[in-house]
Amino acid sequence: MTIGEIKDLIAKGEGANIEFKTCQNEITHSVYETVCSFLNHSGGYIFIGINDQGEILGVNKMNVEQMKKNFIHIINNPDLFSPKAYVTPEDIEIDQKKIIYARVEKSLYVHRYKNRFYDRNGDADVDVTDHPALMAGLFARKDTLSYENKIIPYLGLEDLDKKTFDYCRKLVKLINETHPWIKLSDEEILKSCGLIAKDPTTGQTGIKSAALLLFGTDVSLATFMPAYRIEAIYRNMSFKRFKQNKVEDTTRYDDRITIRSNLINAYETLMSFVYKHLPEKFYLEDGTTQRGDLRSNIFREIVANLCVHREYSNNAAGFFEIYSDCVITRNVTKFTPMFKTGVISIEELDNYTKNPLLVKVFRELGWVEELGSGSRNIKKFAPLYFEKSIIEIVNGEDFIFSITYNAVDDNGAKLDEAGVKLEGDSVKPDRSSVNLDADSIKSNRDSVKKEESNDTTNTIDNAKPVIHDTTVTEEKILKLLNTYDASLTQKIKKRMVKEIMLIYQEGKVDKATLSQELKHSPTQMKGDLRTLLQYKILIYSNLGKVYSLSDTFFENLNKE
Repeated sequence: MTIGEIKDLIAKGEGANIEFKTCQNEITHSVYETVCSFLNHSGGYIFIGINDQGEILGVNKMNVEQMKKNFIHIINNPDLFSPKAYVTPEDIEIDQKKIIYARVEKSLYVHRYKNRFYDRNGDADVDVTDHPALMAGLFARKDTLSYENKIIPYLGLEDLDKKTFDYCRKLVKLINETHPWIKLSDEEILKSCGLIAKDPTTGQTGIKSAALLLFGTDVSLATFMPAYRIEAIYRNMSFKRFKQNKVEDTTRYDDRITIRSNLINAYETLMSFVYKHLPEKFYLEDGTTQRGDLRSNIFREIVANLCVHREYSNNAAGFFEIYSDCVITRNVTKFTPMFKTGVISIEELDNYTKNPLLVKVFRELGWVEELGSGSRNIKKFAPLYFEKSIIEIVNGEDFIFSITYNAVDDNGAKLDEAGVKLEGDSVKPDRSSVNLDADSIKSNRDSVKKEESNDTTNTIDNAKPVIHDTTVTEEKILKLLNTYDASLTQKIKKRMVKEIMLIYQEGKVDKATLSQELKHSPTQMKGDLRTLLQYKILIYSNLGKVYSLSDTFFENLNKE
């Protein structure tokens, strides 16, 4: 690497793929923990001789060669690193100071250091050894066989929903009256889509996970995939206001649906949610007098991507969130060398198909476009529906897709281009023209009669919304922390309380601000934030490299 390339990386600061270590005289154990977490996660760069603020301190020039030898010896020692890692440290002189750097490539295998497993969360190395769910997620990421291709033992045709098969036949008939599915049996449809196959390990023929996701009954999904769910949430406030968690905002959402049915039913439920909470807008298709549906053109792609491009081996839910100024989808993802991490462009969305079996069925139903056309539709129609819309995509621990379409202040009032509030104007979309009848809002639904299910899983929860106790006090936080790791001293917990309170008051804060405001050392901050991320009290955003409080924190605080 050149000096310029190294300085550019250092300027980005610490993050999911960049780590600074002071280590001026010897390599410390924390360096090897970072190597292990980078191997297990998505790779990254380690810079030795640089403090947490990105200041180049340099290492002792007399010790450089010995430090490099020790580094290579440790990571090639099978008693310490298993399996062995192949990382070559190099040194370079910048501004008359020597630093050591190493690029760690993502490994195909799960590594451990001193019999402990480490994973990366934001800019922290997290010991996941004693956390079964995090360990399962780590090993699932390394599994070369995708979850959708796995044969589910004891899953039979009787566990799949016949009504969903019939509905699919009617949908494809609207697209193509000679579509082969029309005359195929349920089992033949599965075989034609590659959803029934022989298990390579047992030799037994069985039904794949993708079939369960697409056609499973609610009972079979609850049995074989109990953690599966998608949350659709509407909040009548700006995203920024929501993250500030103000005392007066006692309701955490205005409408919510928890979806636990198969993906074909889930897609329709999510589209109905879109039609309910986002307004219709008049639009004539190019060169015609035919009225088009901008909402459908944009959101059928976004909703379909939420359903099919997800790592279903992970127990985390998928989220579809509508705010007064933006729409955000969030899915847990699986890192792959074929798809870069960090901020990506919408054009890069078409470079990789996460679950080709799921995509194939959605494409047959007309819900996913051919390669490349889906992103083009979003780019084409979003500016027509959302004036001055901004599309942002981040591929990290979660895959986050957002469209921001209104400039609003903290209270949700519209702003002009200069940032001045428009008098008497607030972000409350006009829904007077929106038909809330789910059977009439999609053209396919006009022609396809679907029997109504008595199951109420996908109906809007009529219970009172979950209300977080926004009276957050240091006493309550300390009480909550006492329910976690008993090995933490009260001194450390009280320090964490101060950090949590500051994040609560500010909404989201970066590490440098926390350290500066609270006068906590960078080393203390790093350890505390790593622990709080591990407890899922905090969440980390690559955009802005900031920390904010998680919903899990508020839910657990309310239990206390």
